[in-house]
Amino acid sequence: MTAYAGKPVALLRGGKAATGPGLVETRRFTIGPPGRVPLQSTHFSLAETPDLKVLPPLYPKLRDIWMGAGTRPEVLHRALNLLAGLVQRGRIKSLTPWAKLFHWGASNLRWGEHRGGMIVEVAGEDGDGFHVTRSWNLLAEGDDGPFIPAMAAEAVIRKMLAGQPPAPGARASTDDLDMADFETRFAGRRLYTGLRDTLPSRAPVYRRVMSEAYDRMPPAWRAMHDLRLGSKIAAGKASVERGGNPLALLVGAVIGFPAATPDVPVTVTFERQGEAELWTREFGRHRFSSLQAAGEGRSQHLIVERFGPLAIAMAPVVHEGRMHLIIRRFSAFGVPLPLWLGPTTAAHEEVVDGRFRFDVEIGHPLTGMIVRYRGWLVLGPG
Repeated sequence: MTAYAGKPVALLRGGKAATGPGLVETRRFTIGPPGRVPLQSTHFSLAETPDLKVLPPLYPKLRDIWMGAGTRPEVLHRALNLLAGLVQRGRIKSLTPWAKLFHWGASNLRWGEHRGGMIVEVAGEDGDGFHVTRSWNLLAEGDDGPFIPAMAAEAVIRKMLAGQPPAPGARASTDDLDMADFETRFAGRRLYTGLRDTLPSRAPVYRRVMSEAYDRMPPAWRAMHDLRLGSKIAAGKASVERGGNPLALLVGAVIGFPAATPDVPVTVTFERQGEAELWTREFGRHRFSSLQAAGEGRSQHLIVERFGPLAIAMAPVVHEGRMHLIIRRFSAFGVPLPLWLGPTTAAHEEVVDGRFRFDVEIGHPLTGMIVRYRGWLVLGPG
């Protein structure tokens, strides 16, 4: 990596051979197989890889190719970008003499999530001339990521033992292995993959964020979230619990959470507002609203719910027919704040006996539980 830092890296731009400064050009991606908690938005830098040379002859219609590395912690990655920029401008000859220092830093200076992944994104036009994007996402939990590079060798060896040896000679293995060969290796580890398509803004918010995981949910759940235009109403029954901490009671009163009750009629009105959805919940005579939208930027692949000045970005996670919402980001008045300052939640939705059911608990480390409401809903006519 240090050898090409700040040096020209051969790539393809606009269908023509070109170069870009290694570890100086940067892009940001969010890796997240649908239905899983995505990685934090990751800072990537242009890397010199064999793919940049292998892919153009295999796919002559490609016009742009870019490969990047997204090492963490990001603060050290950005320091590497700064030094690579000095090489590009001729202030430093090379970063190769610093290789041991960088290796030490990568091995010892670690914090943040113990997770990793990769993304392959393809963009182009469909048959009608509309711009479309599809990405393949791989998520590796814990220490399972480093096993992936050796899996290609294992797959080839197993094929040889099965009487299917590859043709001799060094070359790209694109015709020798396919995803099925890797998926059998992934199955025994915490490695997860999935496809994401970029959908138009008129698509329902949850479908845009959850992609193919949306289709794995039961029909009654999808019907509740399938809001494209206008509005719809669902009604049912719920029970409400309230925390006893004075601060919890104050927060609940400000937001408009209902009083504690074992059985109360509930109505939820879903109203499309541009690319977002306004959810108005009525528990008896108590009403409170929130605005939900598909996250962008560092909140990509998340549902962002706004209660006045508070914005909570949550990952919709699908497990055994339930959709759980996991808080990943939090801000107040547009200012990002650490999660430990923000609310906690334990929320899930599911379908039981054909009926949509919800269970939401909202709290805070300083107050304990603020409110918990759970119950069922059915869509009204229309």
